[in-house]
Amino acid sequence: MSNSILIVDDYIINRLILKEIIEETGLQVLEASNGKEALDQLQAHKIDLVLMDIEMPVMNGFDATKAIKNHQNKTIKQVKVIGITAHDVNNNSLEINDFSIFDGFISKPFTLDYVLECVKLNLEMK
Repeated sequence: MSNSILIVDDYIINRLILKEIIEETGLQVLEASNGKEALDQLQAHKIDLVLMDIEMPVMNGFDATKAIKNHQNKTIKQVKVIGITAHDVNNNSLEINDFSIFDGFISKPFTLDYVLECVKLNLEMK
């Protein structure tokens, strides 16, 4: 069975771009448009990796990731969450503790090669 990835972003274009890139590797892709939908998807499906946009309506990526990490080993299988952000995570104006809940980052604008490398690394693919 192939691994599955959940792409969470409120902009459909971003989801479609990421989906197209990732599906070319043979991985299954699910989508959500906000953090609440992501939590619902995680409870309904076996998901191995989440690509989580940070700024979204309804429930943002920080809150959704905190909920995922707090629920692990309960109703949601342990899963890695990669934050996707246009912010500079090294910027001193941002709270580094907020970013520590993520297992990695993809910065916007992203390159296709970097996204694939990040996915492969976090799924331990060759």
